[in-house]
Amino acid sequence: MSWRKFLRRDEWDEERAREMEAHLQCEIDENVARGMSGEEARVAAKRKMGNETKLREEIYDMNTVGWLDSLWQDLKYGARMLRKSPGYTAVALLTLALGIGANTAIFSLVDAIMLRTVPVRDAKSLYVFGWRANKAPDIEWLSGYGDCGGNDIGANPYGCSFPRETYWKMRDEAGVFSQIAAFAGPSQLEITGNGSAAIVDGTLVSGDFFTTLGVKPAVGRTLATQDDTSGAAATAVLSYTYWKSNFGGDPSVVGRTIALNNTPFTIVGVADRSFTNLSPGKTQDLWITIESGRSLGIRWMERSLGATNWWLVMVGRLTPGVTPMQAQTAATVMFRNELIHGRKPISKETDNLEIVLTPVQQGLTGQRMVYSTRLYVLMGAVGLILLVACGNVAGLLLARAARRRKEIALRLALGAGRERIVRQLLTESVLLSAMGGAAGIAIAYWGVQAIAPLFTGDPMRGMQFDVSLDWRVMTFTVGASVLTGIFFGLAPAVRSTRVDLTSALKQNTPSTPHTPRFAWLRNLQLGNALVVLQVALCVIVMIGAGLMVRTLEKLRSVDTGFDPHNVLLFGVDPTHLGMKDDQAQNLYREMRERFAALPGVTSAAYSSMALMEGGGWTTVLRVEGEPSNSDVLANLLALGPNFLETMRIPLLAGRGFTDQDFETAAQHDRAESERSAVEKAGQKPKDDAGSVIVPVLVNRSFVAKYLPNQNPLGRGLMTGGHSEGSANEKPMPARREWEIVGVVGDTKYGTMRDDIGPIVFMPLSSGMAEFELRTAGDPDALVPAVRDALAQINDQVPIIDIRTQTQQIDRMLVEERMLAQLVGAVGVLAMVLACIGLYGLLSYEVARRTREIGVRMALGAARLDVFRLVLGQGMVLALAGIALGAAIAAGLTRFIGSLLYGVKPSDPLTFAAIAALILAVGSLASYLPTRRATRVDPMVALRYE
Repeated sequence: MSWRKFLRRDEWDEERAREMEAHLQCEIDENVARGMSGEEARVAAKRKMGNETKLREEIYDMNTVGWLDSLWQDLKYGARMLRKSPGYTAVALLTLALGIGANTAIFSLVDAIMLRTVPVRDAKSLYVFGWRANKAPDIEWLSGYGDCGGNDIGANPYGCSFPRETYWKMRDEAGVFSQIAAFAGPSQLEITGNGSAAIVDGTLVSGDFFTTLGVKPAVGRTLATQDDTSGAAATAVLSYTYWKSNFGGDPSVVGRTIALNNTPFTIVGVADRSFTNLSPGKTQDLWITIESGRSLGIRWMERSLGATNWWLVMVGRLTPGVTPMQAQTAATVMFRNELIHGRKPISKETDNLEIVLTPVQQGLTGQRMVYSTRLYVLMGAVGLILLVACGNVAGLLLARAARRRKEIALRLALGAGRERIVRQLLTESVLLSAMGGAAGIAIAYWGVQAIAPLFTGDPMRGMQFDVSLDWRVMTFTVGASVLTGIFFGLAPAVRSTRVDLTSALKQNTPSTPHTPRFAWLRNLQLGNALVVLQVALCVIVMIGAGLMVRTLEKLRSVDTGFDPHNVLLFGVDPTHLGMKDDQAQNLYREMRERFAALPGVTSAAYSSMALMEGGGWTTVLRVEGEPSNSDVLANLLALGPNFLETMRIPLLAGRGFTDQDFETAAQHDRAESERSAVEKAGQKPKDDAGSVIVPVLVNRSFVAKYLPNQNPLGRGLMTGGHSEGSANEKPMPARREWEIVGVVGDTKYGTMRDDIGPIVFMPLSSGMAEFELRTAGDPDALVPAVRDALAQINDQVPIIDIRTQTQQIDRMLVEERMLAQLVGAVGVLAMVLACIGLYGLLSYEVARRTREIGVRMALGAARLDVFRLVLGQGMVLALAGIALGAAIAAGLTRFIGSLLYGVKPSDPLTFAAIAALILAVGSLASYLPTRRATRVDPMVALRYE
């Protein structure tokens, strides 16, 4: 009677009993023939018959029960099989948890920085205004805070900054928009009235800002249109975070008066907790109206009302029934009419100026673009990690399937369909990946806590991203787990059902027939291919990590041109208190003298900004005596007394600044103010107005580029052209304003990546100051003494961003260091997983070929021969993976060329070092299985199976 007949339960009674008794007796006879005693033969036969009976019942259930019941049985059976192999399950779970956890952690960062919806009402219907033209309008001042990726008035001008007049006209006359709001900033403001004086980031907004965005208050109310009118009381709305951290979350804060830059403001409310920012990554402590901001002495606000001063970002909602294209066309017509036919035309028809409306989610990029390339590199790296993990687990499944070969063959022989067995095996793999995903969430949570500060902890940029494991991240994890289970389980499951039933059901089939040396390489098996792929992926990630590490080393070894060690930096801005430039300069001199006298301070100085601060002040000028069309571009830095000595910058020729030079600079500023006032009044200034010549220093690069083989001392510098950076000045008639009196050594100016370029140093006579204190010991230990000294001089002046010069430089490298650390960690993880895969494959090969190895050794093969046989297999796989990975990496690394510094994407040293490292680690992973193979006892091996 066939086995299939026993699968029909209505015939299982007497027929089944007679068949099973006969079969049991056959099994007993076979066991006795193998040398077992009668009792041993009976026990072994009953055990085998019991397993087969259970298997037949499971196959019957698999083929007859409903879909849900079948799935439940598959899950129970899969869980039981995983529980029976704790070692395999633990390794597979750990591998998957690392792969899925790493991907979840990085995806949570990508979600927070690149994908998170702007926290406003109905963000899809909110649009940001932009402009583009063939030629830039005649703009006097174009500024912005990076909300839309910056402004440009170059060859293809574009931007998202507008004059305030445009906002008024769009708001009052453009019927295609139901609501329009504007904002700018944030700007640093000094706050008093809540403890000691401090610096806060305040964003200037129109009165309808919060209603347009649909942001509700957590406490009190938000700003209203009437708050943004002339004569209205100055009001402020606090951010939820600032309210909690600086006011303790006290609801009675509403109605309290604070002072911003010595101007009283009334707190009217706290913004909703969910409204952290509008432009991604930018943060602020409070919001004030544009009208009230005019009284704060903000420099870029002083001339903000003119049509040629562009500084506001506008967002708006369309009137119901109006399409974006219709609104864009209407806004363009209105904008062109104002700029071409307005009171003061600043554009022409041929400039083809037009408005561009972009959904706020795409239009307001904020800090997204700073991290976009690095995040995608990380996402690609952890994606490769997941592939390595999948290959690793697939290899484990293949080895496990080989051990379950007889079980699967018996299932097929008893009537189970191949599709049904594939489904059962896939259920096991998906169950395994789901468990790995659950463990991966815990790893991801830890990873986010460790990684997030690398993105959000840069105080120089003050950015803030809400990185958390929310429902989107959990959806990604679930999807990744299911797809991973299918990906690594499908091939082993299909391969497992392709067995030769006759050979598989035999009791003592030899492990493997004799094959020529390395014949397995000519007929590359799936397991070998998986190991080669894992090693190749590991090489790709490790080469990327090596390039990032070398970039970081190159940047750290850059010669800055000055001594950054033992220097304490901090900023002060007394202009927030309403001090005039003369009063501020007197305060700076008094502070420098007091700080220089502090114990442990060897030298003190100040400047308009610190070197390597990341910012810049650039102007276009002309060297006296050179052709009129030979404009030159140079960075500017205003210095206080003793700056060169404090920073240890050598004076190469001429002289440094004297007290008289600072007085001359102040006279020049006063003369320029008078000249500007006369011009604004519509009068022609006198020829000698503003003719005070200011002594300046230039660096060696300036001389080499613009005055080669000439004596620079005594040469005049003439102003004119656009200044670049935060503002773009309107071209002015060239006038001799500066005279070179000295040449100093080259120094880095803005960032470590920037090449050393021409710099002009001038005496500081206005604006804020950045102090530099050189100390004999640890600069951080001097902070309390500095605070006490400043409080004794003027306790209303707050210290801004106190740090050391080395910390300042580290800020410059925060992104490179972050990327090197993360990609390096991912690379190490990939290498560990690849080595586990290589170790697992060779261990399986040794176990599978134990009989062959025993035969070889019984026939006279030396242990060294066996050692070379097994180790050679591992090394060939490793070398194949290294070659494949290096070839792929050579093509991929060119896409990260913009992230490198001083290193080529195809750097041979990096490629060779990574190849040697992978080969060494691969040798170590191959050693243990190889060592076990050499210790095979031929007598035991010949009785194997």
